[in-house]
Parts: sequence; C-alpha cells; structure tokens
Amino acid sequence: MVLYHFVFDGLLFEILGLSKFSDFLEKVILYFQNIFISILIFIFASYLIDFSQKVFVGSLEREKITYSRTFGKGFSLSIWVLSTLAILYQLKIVPELILAIFVGVILIIVLVVGISFGLAGKGVAEKFLKEIEEKLK
Repeated sequence: MVLYHFVFDGLLFEILGLSKFSDFLEKVILYFQNIFISILIFIFASYLIDFSQKVFVGSLEREKITYSRTFGKGFSLSIWVLSTLAILYQLKIVPELILAIFVGVILIIVLVVGISFGLAGKGVAEKFLKEIEEKLK
C-alpha cells in the first residue's frame, strides 16, 4: 500500500513538473528492494541458526563432547555477525566500513583456528582431535 502511494505520488509530481521531488520518490521506490532483500537475509539467518543449533549441538551432545553448547553458541554468534554485516551492506549503510569489518571478522576466525591448531596449541588440539576421532569410531 505504501509503495502504491509512492508510485502514484511520483507520477503526480512528474505531471505537475516537480521533477526533483519525483526523482527523490523514484530513489525511495528503488531502495525498497534493498529493504526486501535485507528482510529475506534476516529470515534466512534466523532459520539457519535454528537449524544449525539443532543439528550441530544435537550431534555433539550425542557424542558426549563437553563443550558442545559453547561450540553452538559460537557458531550461532558467527552467523549473526555475518548476517548483520550482509544486511548492513545490502542497505548500503557505509559499505566500505562494512567490507573492512567483514575482512576483519574473517581474519579473526582464521587466526583463531590457525593459532589453536598451530604451534601454540598443538598438544591440546591433538588431544581434542583424538577425542573426537575415538568418539566417532
């Protein structure tokens, strides 16, 4: 209904010769598709988090891994952060800053995984991987 009024008002202002206001309404109408896509991203992220919590935490609890809830919370938090960045980028809210933050988040994830399985946590990571391997057999 709101979109109908914007289109009708845009045509009315174009007929009356108010082209600046008509151009503004045209930009507003074109921005609605970004809002719609952002809503779809939010809905998809919500379903993905719910589904991943059921699958991820359920499978880890079945295998009796002690930190399954922590892994699940970290996984859902990472999905929320990435989906929030995607929504803000889709809405064109400071896209350069959003891309920089996205690169930073990916860099942090890579560094955390690299350090945990690298030289600093080699023994702990080896023990953790052996524990998972034994439970999966």
